[in-house]
Amino acid sequence: GLAKDRYAVTPAVAAKIKAVVAGARTRDDSIRAVHRWVAQDVRYVSIALGLGGYQPRAPQTVLETGFGDCKDKATLFVAALRSMGITAYPVLLSSGGGVDRAMPSIDQFDHAIAAVAKLPNEGGGYQFTDLTTEVTPYGMLPFQEQGEFALVVHPDGRGEEATMPADPIPANRSETRVVGT
Repeated sequence: GLAKDRYAVTPAVAAKIKAVVAGARTRDDSIRAVHRWVAQDVRYVSIALGLGGYQPRAPQTVLETGFGDCKDKATLFVAALRSMGITAYPVLLSSGGGVDRAMPSIDQFDHAIAAVAKLPNEGGGYQFTDLTTEVTPYGMLPFQEQGEFALVVHPDGRGEEATMPADPIPANRSETRVVGT
C-alpha cells in the first residue's frame, strides 16, 4: 500500500525515458537502456529515515535529485518499463540472505530489486535485476542474491514467492592477475 501510487510517470520522467530509449530497436534494447540509465546514472544512496525506510520516492523526485535508495531505483525502473507497456514488478529480498521461509517478516526484507516478465517465447517467468549494482549487467544478479528467497510484489499487493536464479559455479568465479616488475 505504501508504494501503490509511486509508479506515476510525469511528463518530465516520460521525456527522460523517451531520450534514454531513443536508439533502442527492440524490447530487449529498451529494457537494457533503461537498466543502464537507472543503474549507472541514478546514484545509489541508502537513506532509511522514518517512513522512507519503507516507502519509495516517486520517479519524478528521483529524476530531480539524481539519486535514490534501492526502493527508489527499483520503483523508477518498474515505472519506466510499465510506461512502455512492459510488465515489471518490485521484488523484496534480504541483502544478507537467509530469510526464514517458514516465518518471513518485514525485518528480513531490507532490499528491493526488480523483476521483468519474460515473454512466452522466452520461456515465461522473470528476469531479475538489481539496480544498485552499477557493474552487474542486466540479466545477472550479484552473487550474494543468487539462490535466495524473495517476494515479487504485484500491483494488488499480493506477494509471489520466488527463488533468485543462481549462475553455475564457473560463472561465479572471480580471477585477478597481478603482474609486477
